[in-house]
Amino acid sequence: AEEVAAKYDVTAHALRARATRDGWSRYLHAPAEPVDPPPPPPSLFDVSSDDAAGGDPAVLAEAAAQASGRAMRAGRLLEARALAGLAATYRKLEARGETAHGAMTVENAPLQLVYDILMNPLAASDRLAIRPGAADTHLALKEAYWTQQQTLGEKNQEFRHAQLHRRAALDRRVAALEDQLKAAGMEPVAETESARRIRTGVDMVIDCCGKVMSAKDWDKTLDGL
Repeated sequence: AEEVAAKYDVTAHALRARATRDGWSRYLHAPAEPVDPPPPPPSLFDVSSDDAAGGDPAVLAEAAAQASGRAMRAGRLLEARALAGLAATYRKLEARGETAHGAMTVENAPLQLVYDILMNPLAASDRLAIRPGAADTHLALKEAYWTQQQTLGEKNQEFRHAQLHRRAALDRRVAALEDQLKAAGMEPVAETESARRIRTGVDMVIDCCGKVMSAKDWDKTLDGL
């Protein structure tokens, strides 16, 4: 620095200050060429976005295990170890879900849940509704439910028709016997007013002890249900 300062008739201190300010260097070098960043490593996962969005632990565990194998073959050991741990975590989630599902039965379900389902059948039916065009992993279960409901509905309808026609046949038989008695000059057995009201449906016998209530009053008891 002293030689250069003497050559240009400046002080060494001034020369060092100028070098510091302008970034001088004693080494000559060409400006560095810009270097493109290396391309990202190829993805190790082979799982569709639909499967991943579903969040199925079994699908994700299998994908993570396969990705761990690819990382191992590519020499990416740290990634392989991390992915193996991820696969193990998903396996635990899968097992936990299966255990929880298997443990829930009608016998040990929370009583409040059983009450809510029985008291709100419309909500339960809506939960089991089949919506066309929507992906549904429980479609088979829902179809089985509605098939059974349809069968039960048909059987109930058959039973109601049978009871209705039985009652109509009985009424016709009674009417025919009364006509025969009258034709023979005999009067049918007198019917009390209470019996007539029950026979015609104006009143109802509502228990095994013979308690009678009018049909209108009985209808009112349904209002709070």
